[in-house]
Amino acid sequence: MTRIQFSYRYYEQTALDFFPRSRVVKYNEDGSVVIEAFAKVDGAVLWLLSQGEAVKVLAPQSLVERMKETLTNTRNQYLD
Repeated sequence: MTRIQFSYRYYEQTALDFFPRSRVVKYNEDGSVVIEAFAKVDGAVLWLLSQGEAVKVLAPQSLVERMKETLTNTRNQYLD
């Protein structure tokens, strides 16, 4: 299990329900929240990607890089 943090712009309970024992660690002025959770990274990536622009991974840096790479590769599929 890896500790992850992400900013979430939709209804916070949706994320809290998906990640057991997760918690809100910060309420942002723009209405989003920062959530901390412990998760298996592969499963977390699938859910995080499904949330589209409503989510931004903050930590760990290795997960941030994985999300960037995956999203870049996905975008590149539509450039041909």
